[in-house]
Amino acid sequence: MIAQMDRDSLRDLIRESLRAEMETLTPPQEETRYLTRSQVSELLHISLPTLDEYQKHGLITGRRFGRRILFDQAEVKEAVKEIPNLKYNRSVRR
Repeated sequence: MIAQMDRDSLRDLIRESLRAEMETLTPPQEETRYLTRSQVSELLHISLPTLDEYQKHGLITGRRFGRRILFDQAEVKEAVKEIPNLKYNRSVRR
């Protein structure tokens, strides 16, 4: 079959198969979306002082752009999985 093809059609066939293979190997890049402090507090259902505490302890990190502090939405969603719930881990005093 390859012997019957001319050089241009063989090149196009190889190019198309390589392009299809490369698309399966590289995941699509997601666009970074930044959230404000109020958007993060609404997303997590927490108050702004609680968000400040999370920032102080390094649980959620923000980036300063001029006077504004913005948070990467993907990092915030990942941080939600890492925030420990300390409500039930209190030690019992005797």
